[in-house]
Amino acid sequence: MNATAELPGIAEDGSPFGLATTIHMQQVQLDDGSTAWIVLSARSPDIVVDSPAVGELLAGGTLVRGEGNGFEGTIVFQVEDQDGLLGMAIADGGALGVNHPFETQLPFDQRPASGDWAILVGYTTSAADGSLSALTMLPMRLVDGS
Repeated sequence: MNATAELPGIAEDGSPFGLATTIHMQQVQLDDGSTAWIVLSARSPDIVVDSPAVGELLAGGTLVRGEGNGFEGTIVFQVEDQDGLLGMAIADGGALGVNHPFETQLPFDQRPASGDWAILVGYTTSAADGSLSALTMLPMRLVDGS
């Protein structure tokens, strides 16, 4: 079973507004017979990744391109696997809710613990308290030599 959830942004007074992130999930059966939901991807209109494409092969690093905005134009990108961080880079996008193009080289030299699969994570933080304000997560497959 698949599901999609659209999460609104939350104003300082706690009221919802706009679309913050769309999360795509799938229900899977575990070895013990129980079921669980796994997140396949998450996409925010504040961080739109054009390249690399979802599932695209990466080797030792990748050029991340798209458009987005964040506090002082800062968008953080990471490659992660089940054990944690493999690489990180900062991109300069737009600010004050206005998307601008970004491009950043995201290097990593470790192979994911799972062998081939990792997650490309892009996020921005709130100026008010440093909490997460936008999130995009995309599955990626790595090739030998990374």
